[in-house]
Amino acid sequence: PVLFTRRKGIERYNDVRRLVRYRLVLLQRMHTSGDQNEKKALYPPLAAAVSRLKKTKKEGIIPSEYRLSLGILVVSSSVIFLGASAVVPMLPMLVGVGDGGRGTTVGLALAAPPLARLIVNSGLGWISDKIGRVPVIVLGDALAAGATMATGGASSASALVPARLAYGAGGAAMVVGTNAWLTDITALPKLLPNRGLILGSVAAINNSIWALGPAIGGTLTSVLANPTIALGGLGSCMLACSFATGFGVKEAPLSEMTQKKDDFVLSRFIKSQSQRGILVANAAIAINYATLMAIVPLRCTELGLDDPALIAQLYGVMAFVGIISGPFSGYFCDMYGRLVVMIPGLSLCAGATVFMALAPDVSSFCIAALLRSAGEGFAAPVIFTATSDAAPTRHRGIALAMARNAGDLAYFVSAPFLGFLADFSGSAAIPLMAASSLTGFSSYFVYSQLICSPRK
Repeated sequence: PVLFTRRKGIERYNDVRRLVRYRLVLLQRMHTSGDQNEKKALYPPLAAAVSRLKKTKKEGIIPSEYRLSLGILVVSSSVIFLGASAVVPMLPMLVGVGDGGRGTTVGLALAAPPLARLIVNSGLGWISDKIGRVPVIVLGDALAAGATMATGGASSASALVPARLAYGAGGAAMVVGTNAWLTDITALPKLLPNRGLILGSVAAINNSIWALGPAIGGTLTSVLANPTIALGGLGSCMLACSFATGFGVKEAPLSEMTQKKDDFVLSRFIKSQSQRGILVANAAIAINYATLMAIVPLRCTELGLDDPALIAQLYGVMAFVGIISGPFSGYFCDMYGRLVVMIPGLSLCAGATVFMALAPDVSSFCIAALLRSAGEGFAAPVIFTATSDAAPTRHRGIALAMARNAGDLAYFVSAPFLGFLADFSGSAAIPLMAASSLTGFSSYFVYSQLICSPRK
């Protein structure tokens, strides 16, 4: 079955069949003929078949010249996502228990990074199209490192909020550059057939690290007894990633994008049917992220699951389900098309969120939460892959940035709205039902707008 589930499976099968046939013919002629020249003439096709088999097996899915670069960027993006969410349990300790306006300061610090991303995403995408991906990634890592260290030394709103704004800008530069680099690389003929598998695996790792961030941040804070030390360590890791990217990442080929001058026109971009579907899909998955961070802990408390350690374990299992689902999602969307995986994933998110709202006990809630994580794990990587498919060749950076802007805007609006809805209704089940309705509507809209043909 492995021979037929890869793009070159038929070629490999033919090579094996050709190899066996030549060996049989060779053995037959060796017994019936004594002509050494005739025997030698049989070897070139046999040697060519063996060479092709060895070459295919040696290269694998990722060509050797891009493996180091991809590994560095996966680690770097994971550290950025960890720094974005691990700081959540540290903020109250940084501000101080007895300080006035503590809740407002923490709220502003949490809102600052997505606000900064909304402001700079499009500009960074345009810059990455002009000067390349690696300089933008290096600058983003360095800025995020300095902002993380500054966050660790802040103790008031006047110092904390600017540091978080700077972190949002640095993280945006890193993620925009990395996404554009991944899209460029997976557009190469060698990697395009496996784009879903590659992007799905990367997205699954990043999303799971982001979901585990609060638990990791709380653990680091309790072990080190000082959030400043933990944030200093994270900042050092980001700075190391910046140097590693600058010296170890090979720039994506930009010749296609610089051959012709074609200005990006926003109105033409929005009028594209596929792009509308992409923007709504990114917004839908961002609403699910906001629900995970803002409402799921409240629902756990309502059902009696108020132990932070147990909630952290639940998040850990949900993240593990997302990691497992990502590569399968990418593989299936490569084989059968993007919509075949994306729409069932979003629908599973919507349905499982309803069951989370209606769950009568903790066990039912946990089962529904795991089902929701599976749906999110299948949908999110395919949305990233479909975004890369729909991005115009000469404007990949800004097109990916626009899609990320849609997600950031949805998260920025939906997180406080869902929290307000929970306070107003007195129950976390109401915002869960609202998030489920939004996800279900988005799933139908994406299905009606997005045009994705199967790859294999």
